[in-house]
Amino acid sequence: MRLDPATVMLVREWRTDPDVEWVLGGTRTRLGQGEFDLVVMAGHPFQSLVDDEGIRVWLRAVRAALADGGRFVFETRNPATYAWGRWTPDRMREFSPWPDGPVNAGST
Repeated sequence: MRLDPATVMLVREWRTDPDVEWVLGGTRTRLGQGEFDLVVMAGHPFQSLVDDEGIRVWLRAVRAALADGGRFVFETRNPATYAWGRWTPDRMREFSPWPDGPVNAGST
């Protein structure tokens, strides 16, 4: 079972792997305790957690979702690198990993 808060991503993911059970939701979705062996937080979502309490709520939800021995993996940005300063229109390119449309991505 995979959980994603973005409907558009679920549609794309389901088209890629229809044998997986895809669930629309986020940390407030009640899926049972200890149900997941792995929680992945990708796409730099920590930037949307703007205060300590929000971070604590999120981390408690992740812990509750993890089975014993489960893993939580995430990515985040190092603000000291100022990578977004290079995200200018002249450095954009378009590619289409999915047959139904392009995705814009900046080069790094």
